[in-house]
Amino acid sequence: MTQMLASVRNAEEARLAFDGGAQWIDIKDPEAGALGAADIDTVAAVVEFVGGRRPVSATLGDTWRTPELIPSRAAALADSGLDFIKAGLDASHIDETTAGHVRATVATAMPVVIVCRAESPPGPDEIEILAACGVAAMMLDTASKSGPGLTRLIAPAALSAFVAKVQSLGLLAGLAGRLRAKDVGQLTPYRPDYLGFRGALCDHGDRLQRMQSEAITAIVGELDRAIAKLDSTPSLEMN
Repeated sequence: MTQMLASVRNAEEARLAFDGGAQWIDIKDPEAGALGAADIDTVAAVVEFVGGRRPVSATLGDTWRTPELIPSRAAALADSGLDFIKAGLDASHIDETTAGHVRATVATAMPVVIVCRAESPPGPDEIEILAACGVAAMMLDTASKSGPGLTRLIAPAALSAFVAKVQSLGLLAGLAGRLRAKDVGQLTPYRPDYLGFRGALCDHGDRLQRMQSEAITAIVGELDRAIAKLDSTPSLEMN
């Protein structure tokens, strides 16, 4: 069943997301970029609040084109109590050097989510290379938070194919990138493991503003309705 990932900037927002029904708590600093890394004290405070009741992840910063930075940043969080770390990568081409950095990150013994730039998404071969490196999950997300959202960047068939390919390799598959409530009904039939939200959960739809409890419950409700509708459909052919 598709879950909702809520990206939070501190423990206060983590409480709002948790109480609102978000099933995955993700820590980031939106002021520092699409995958801006929060400081270690913030990570510790969120992990302590959640207390193992939901999965918690944290981003490592905008490392889209600097994969050499990923292993050391992951190692710095090795004892943080996180369930996952999220590393951004331009995965449209994976050479052996980049694959080596990913393998080194996986060796930190913490499950790794590779966040692929939706502006230059991976093909099936790249997905297979990353899976062979031992990552736990892959997702698509937009590196630019001022451009088009995921559903305008990538055609429906390509989104469905990404999810299916990732899951066929035994990995979790996620979709994010300026998603709004209206996108939930479109994306849920692809059966991703989770959909990620930040801006849609914040005041005025601005990812830099404070998270709003009403916005969280609205997205959770939209996802619940979409899942119920999908479950009530005897069969669904994806084009």
